[in-house]
Amino acid sequence: MSHASAVFGSVMFSSFFRVMRCVQQVAMRDVCVVPSLHMIAGFMMLRGFPVVLGGVLVVLGCFVMMRSSLMFIHFG
Repeated sequence: MSHASAVFGSVMFSSFFRVMRCVQQVAMRDVCVVPSLHMIAGFMMLRGFPVVLGGVLVVLGCFVMMRSSLMFIHFG
């Protein structure tokens, strides 16, 4: 184990334990998951799908155009 990795490991562990000392304990009944946030994340993922699909169609369209221009130059 090199000196640099030993120093890096000790810095990481000391930082981790310093953060863990500041964490407050919370009872399980106080922890709740908001279902609306999951719905918002789902809608955001669904909204991104048309954007990705549009990008794929643009790439395929450019590929077809490039191939047809190369065929025109080669055989023309």
